[in-house]
Amino acid sequence: HSWKRTNTTDVLNHCPNVFNMVKPLNTSITYIAFVVYHKYNQSEIHIDADKHNSRLLLPILNCDNSETCFYSSSVPPVLTYQPNGVPFYQLNPATCKLESKFELQNGVVLFNNTIPHNVVISPDSIFPRISCTIALSKDLTYMLDS
Repeated sequence: HSWKRTNTTDVLNHCPNVFNMVKPLNTSITYIAFVVYHKYNQSEIHIDADKHNSRLLLPILNCDNSETCFYSSSVPPVLTYQPNGVPFYQLNPATCKLESKFELQNGVVLFNNTIPHNVVISPDSIFPRISCTIALSKDLTYMLDS
C-alpha cells in the first residue's frame, strides 16, 4: 500500500466541501493524504509518526470489505519507514491484542492515530481501495472519550 500526501491547497480548491466539512469543528486542515491499496494485504500494526493525534478518515473507493483494527501492546514500537520514506512506529503482531475495529464505508470517521492500528482487507475486495486522511490543526481526540 502507499500513503501519499497531496497538494492540500489544490485539493481544497477542487473540493471546497472538504473545507466546509471541518468548519463546525472549529479547526483548520493541515494536510490531506490518500492511502491506496492495490491488492489484498494488510498493513503492519503501527502508530503513525505524525505530530497530529487525530485525523478524519473519508472513504473514497472500495473501502467496504475492510476493517481498521486497534490493538494494545505492552512492548514499545520500533521506528520504521515505508518504501516511500514515510515514517511509522511498527509493532510486533505477536505482542498485540485486538481491542476494537470499525469499517470505513459511508461517512467521515474521527480517528485516533496514536493507538496501534492496521487495515485488514478481505481477499474478495475490489481494488484499488482508496481512503483519504485529513490532518487538523486542533487535536480532537477528546471527542472520542466516552
